[in-house]
Amino acid sequence: MPIGKLEPFDLASKQWPAYIRRVQQFILLNEIKSELRVPMLITVVGEATYSLMCDLCSPAHPEDKTFEELVSLVSSHLEPQRSEIAERHVFRLRRQLGGESLAEYLQNLKHLASTCNFGVTLEENLRDQFVSGLASEAMRSRIFAERNIRYKEAVELAFALEAAERHAEVSGATAPASTSGVRSSSLERGEGLHQAGERRGRRDLRSVSRGGTMETRRSQRSSGPCWRCGKPHRADKCRFAQYNCDKCGRRGHLKVMCKEVRDGRQSSGPQHYVSDVSSEGEDFFNIQLNAKGNESYKLTLKVDGQPLVFEVDTGSRISTISERFYLCHFPYKSLIKDNVRLHSYVGSRIESLGFISVNVALGEVRKKNCSLYVIRNGGCPLIGRQWIRALEINQINISVNEILYDSFVSRLISEFPEVFTDKLGTCTESVQLQLSDEQPVYVRARPVPLALRSRVEQELRRLEAEGTIFKVDHSEYGTPIVLVIKENGDIRICGDYKITINPKLKREFHPLPRIEELFAKLSGGEEFSKIDLKNSYQQLRLTEDSRRYTAITTHLGTFVYRRTPFGLSCVPEKFQKIMEETLSGIPGTVVFLDDVCVTGATRNKHLSNLRAVLERLRTMGFTVKSEKCKFLQKSVKYLGFIIDKQGLHPDPKKMEAISNAPTPLNVTQLKSFLGLLNYYGKFIPNLSTILHPLHLLLNKGVNWKWTSKCEQAFREAKRALLGEKVLAHYEEGRPLVLSVDSSAYGLGAVLAHVYPDGTERPVSCVSRTLNASEKNYSQLDKEALAIFFGITKHHQYVFGRRFVLRTDHQPLSYIFGKRGGIPQTAASCLQRWAARLAAYDFSVEFVRSAANGPADALSRLPLPTERHQSAVTSYINLLEDTIPVNFKDISIETKKDTVLSRITGYVMFGWPFSTKCDDEKPYFDRKQEMLLDLGCLIYKYRVVIPPSLRERVLLEIHEGHLGMNKMKNLARNYIYWPGIDQDIENLCRNCQACCSVRDSPPRAVLHPWEFPLNPWQRLHADFAEYVGKKYLIVIDAHSK
Repeated sequence: MPIGKLEPFDLASKQWPAYIRRVQQFILLNEIKSELRVPMLITVVGEATYSLMCDLCSPAHPEDKTFEELVSLVSSHLEPQRSEIAERHVFRLRRQLGGESLAEYLQNLKHLASTCNFGVTLEENLRDQFVSGLASEAMRSRIFAERNIRYKEAVELAFALEAAERHAEVSGATAPASTSGVRSSSLERGEGLHQAGERRGRRDLRSVSRGGTMETRRSQRSSGPCWRCGKPHRADKCRFAQYNCDKCGRRGHLKVMCKEVRDGRQSSGPQHYVSDVSSEGEDFFNIQLNAKGNESYKLTLKVDGQPLVFEVDTGSRISTISERFYLCHFPYKSLIKDNVRLHSYVGSRIESLGFISVNVALGEVRKKNCSLYVIRNGGCPLIGRQWIRALEINQINISVNEILYDSFVSRLISEFPEVFTDKLGTCTESVQLQLSDEQPVYVRARPVPLALRSRVEQELRRLEAEGTIFKVDHSEYGTPIVLVIKENGDIRICGDYKITINPKLKREFHPLPRIEELFAKLSGGEEFSKIDLKNSYQQLRLTEDSRRYTAITTHLGTFVYRRTPFGLSCVPEKFQKIMEETLSGIPGTVVFLDDVCVTGATRNKHLSNLRAVLERLRTMGFTVKSEKCKFLQKSVKYLGFIIDKQGLHPDPKKMEAISNAPTPLNVTQLKSFLGLLNYYGKFIPNLSTILHPLHLLLNKGVNWKWTSKCEQAFREAKRALLGEKVLAHYEEGRPLVLSVDSSAYGLGAVLAHVYPDGTERPVSCVSRTLNASEKNYSQLDKEALAIFFGITKHHQYVFGRRFVLRTDHQPLSYIFGKRGGIPQTAASCLQRWAARLAAYDFSVEFVRSAANGPADALSRLPLPTERHQSAVTSYINLLEDTIPVNFKDISIETKKDTVLSRITGYVMFGWPFSTKCDDEKPYFDRKQEMLLDLGCLIYKYRVVIPPSLRERVLLEIHEGHLGMNKMKNLARNYIYWPGIDQDIENLCRNCQACCSVRDSPPRAVLHPWEFPLNPWQRLHADFAEYVGKKYLIVIDAHSK
């Protein structure tokens, strides 16, 4: 006897999936064998469904199909394939209907979501639509106030609010809603604006009713809602009895029912309360100030990169600025009209001109597309609750010193608005470029990747709009550009002047200040301020006759700089001279290129010196980076040292590479470390005694065993190496040598001084490990990366002065050398690195690996550092959405292909002297221009496509039928394989569409019709089709 009963399926309901689930449970319950499932299904579905099965199976019969096939056939018929976009559109439009409970609303949302294919983001989408579709504005606003609330938490909070609201309607009395802010009775009781606003916000949340009224007192009856969670049940039965409140921290109730109200001080300062009449019921924040007095609290925010001072107003929902403030700081932004109605605290109407969308930052918190309203005749900028929540300012405890510092910085910004601005400054001095000979040098533009072309054009337009460059039709000089992708994704355009005008530039040998002289002027200071100029070199204008030398060639044409561009080697000395002349005579002030440091024996003298510096900068037209400036600090980092009133201290991070070097794990790493010690051994007393346990491990026949004595010797050697006798002070006039090297897993660099007796003493040592992508670089690229890493890490020491770069890789001594240029076929990473290093003045010295001990040791014992994503990685990811295959596909297929896998091995471990394999010859002939990145072979700047993916890539570039020549040009910028041109030609010759767009012979000249002298002398007739019907159109040429 079967357990349970199945009714015939109702075709009109179309609930086939639910019916089949019941059938499957029936099969499991009654343990029906697989061979009996088809007869059972045919028996229970009913006559109408069986007839449908027969039609779907024709000419076969349902009995000939399996159970799964029958279910699939009916499913395909009754449940046709749905559009995922359409289903999600219906889901997004769903709102809570009038009279619909939260439970019903949530059930309907889940039903709609079942066909949307949300996958792992189901709960996130349910949460967003559930909250945004709530009928209660107060309930939605209350949930919006929660930070990072999860789906289940949002549902529980909404149900608790619904229960509290339902009980309030039944048991409470109502009063008319207020639309004018905090009531006067709150202030009469001695409460401040923030406290009253906060209490009113909580009261509104618990008391907003469907009729638009508010609850003013809680019911005292014992049958009220649970005081733990707000739902209609007894408190002793509540499942939240053991939960901790997120507000007060006590156990026994939820945050929504918490009665805790923080105490605050009465606000006696000016109140700029702005109320949006549509924002009733929103909760308020309570900002507690420890400062005394009537001064209002202000915050310095970065709005679109500009540091602006806002007054905190928790009574206002929105953030506002005046019309005058808008025209001064945001004239480039268009106002967006809005229907919001604004009222002041006393109820008077405030005229809103609209709002602008800005990016706001406070510390590490950054928010995009924040609304900032513009008020006609408004006062100081106000920050309201929307921004307070977005910037996570839940409670602030501010000391008097912090308020004084913020006040001082805001006064400085107000006093010198021309200096603290986001605009690029323009120095009153101009730069004259002089060349040793007037022989023009012009190098044509290099191809720009299509994925970056729009961003390059945008950057060129920006530079042109701000007056940095201008376009010319003809130029005798021309320098190709190299693109540098910044960490934030922006494009920086640099000229490769190293191969054009840098060798011809005449330099002004203006002496850079000695480091001892700089710090001697800062002695005796109590506090220190540091000022950093914004894009310092580009604030210098070029003279009219010097501009033509700086022309850059791009795919949009030739542009000429009005200001000094990046990459000119003569600019640092000129800039130092201008800065010294600008700030000369101000006590307690030093300048090294674009870094200015100010101090004074007392705070008053310090402030006097600081104002004098800012006044000189304003007079000269300079602007500064406010976010990098430090004022009135007890200590600052300047030129690699920490300065305070006690004196000069070395930067703790400077010797991190040595002090944190890992313990050697094998003989090779131990030899590298001992080589580092022996190189500087003459400065360490009793070195042989210290290293005796380590030398024993190098004896033949001795097994590797790292003992406690070895560890002790290793630590003592590092301490001796880090002593004052080894780490020399930086001296400006003493020659510098930068030794760099790379290994299979790390980079190392040592900056050292050369003394008259020929000895070298290190000034700074750095190292880091290679990330996964960099480990796949060819040895050429690794050595080049070591050079770039070593120079940029020691920028403070080597920029603006001449030094010797020591490397053990001979090809790089040509590429980065004085006479070498960046090959047009060089990898993009080499082009970027060389362009960035063009502003440094150095000569390259080639040494053998045995003589490059310090850098070699640091590269083989690299300091584990944070893994940074390389610019090449970002570039490949950028192209991933614009090509038919991504780098993972190419890498996998490259490994599968026998020829390309051998080429990969050659690139990584070295090429043979010759090859007899015909498949390898095309790559062997190009071996000097092959590299490996992310498992993909790169020829010049083109990705080598494996044979299995070539047809797919060909079809992609053939899309649009550009024609043979354009397809070849496109392919030559991005992809490569042997015989690619012939493959493109064959594809185009066999394509009718491509043949149709080929160049056609000249057409005959069109001849206009003569105007007829009489009607009906000439008629024009043609057929036309409209709404499925055809018409014969006849027009008389004379009368029209």
